[in-house]
Amino acid sequence: MNKSSLIPIFTLSNGMIGSAPIVLPVLYNQYGFLNGVVFSFIICLASCTTCLIVKKYHLKKEVDLQFLINRILGPKFQTTFNFITIIFYIACAQIQVIISCSLIYSVISLFVNSAPQNVFTFTQFSYQILGMIYILILLPTFFIKDITPLLKLPTYASLATLLAVVFIIFQGSQTPTISTWKSNDIAVLPSVFQLAFLGHSLVVPLLSKSESKHKSRDIIIAYILTFSIYQVVGLFGSYALFERKPQDGLSGFTILDYFPQSQLFVIILQILLFIQISLLLPIIQYVARLRFFAFFNAKNPKPYMLIIFSFVFAFICLFFEMMNLNLENLISYTGAIIGTIIGFLIPIACHIKIKYFSKKQVQEFNLIESSQELKPRRIGKLEIVFDILGCGIILSIGLSVLVLRFIYV
Repeated sequence: MNKSSLIPIFTLSNGMIGSAPIVLPVLYNQYGFLNGVVFSFIICLASCTTCLIVKKYHLKKEVDLQFLINRILGPKFQTTFNFITIIFYIACAQIQVIISCSLIYSVISLFVNSAPQNVFTFTQFSYQILGMIYILILLPTFFIKDITPLLKLPTYASLATLLAVVFIIFQGSQTPTISTWKSNDIAVLPSVFQLAFLGHSLVVPLLSKSESKHKSRDIIIAYILTFSIYQVVGLFGSYALFERKPQDGLSGFTILDYFPQSQLFVIILQILLFIQISLLLPIIQYVARLRFFAFFNAKNPKPYMLIIFSFVFAFICLFFEMMNLNLENLISYTGAIIGTIIGFLIPIACHIKIKYFSKKQVQEFNLIESSQELKPRRIGKLEIVFDILGCGIILSIGLSVLVLRFIYV
């Protein structure tokens, strides 16, 4: 495997993983490790398949998923996609702000007399005051016009994620018991995994830049790698968290909330993860800004428009942070709604449109590259039947997760 394959594999995997290693152990422990394995395998398989569909219909010149959607489904679907992704990136920003504030709040609380994280107050240093300070510090980065230098920083900062995985494995190896099956809420885990395996928007720019001759193989390996990491942190995290409760005054959103905050390694890890997530936020805001103005077909927005958008974006982040929104609900609903649309509905719609409703003759549909050129051909009845079954299974997975998430409110 050469460098042209390794870069997209690790970039795609790293993009999907993000801060998942410190959040997933809590969910695996809460809802059962085996439940996590089963749901993650199903969602991983379905998401990888639809990601391969995106790859199959992608053209080299298309640097973003919206252009593929525009070519196949039309401009109205592209506009709808831009609107959905605006919501998606705003939700991602909320998730990252909540996690980063939760991480650094526990560190600051060691040195400052602070209110419990779940208490809304301004009479002493609190989670709300931290949010105001944090957003004010981040605000100048929201006005950056060229984020190219920032794009390399999260890759180096991902060392914190590796250290978190090592910490989880070490702590998990000290505990002999684990929670296997639980059925508190069967909708949470699959909803979370739909977000955790959502690599479709990321894979398109990677494909446009990749020189690898085995792009499908690279995507599959990236998903296998991501799935494996999730199972490692889920298994050892479940062991590490067995019968543990969050430390006094902490939310319990991340696995680090369950260990003594005075431990030096925990403090270092929290600071490093805080820096890593903080470096991602300007990038998320930048992409959300691009999507917002693309939605209104504003190719060259005026400076005051950019300033207003940045302030509104910062205010939304601050508002939800101050409300101490439940992280589990935010992730699961984002995964259920956005994950179903981007990860399931759009790829299947592209497949059906180009294969059965395109004016041109249809080419043979293979998810794995072949050394032979694809030749136009007729579609047989048996192939149509299996196509219906395959698309039906994938859509039923995504839609079932969406429906269940709203049933188990």
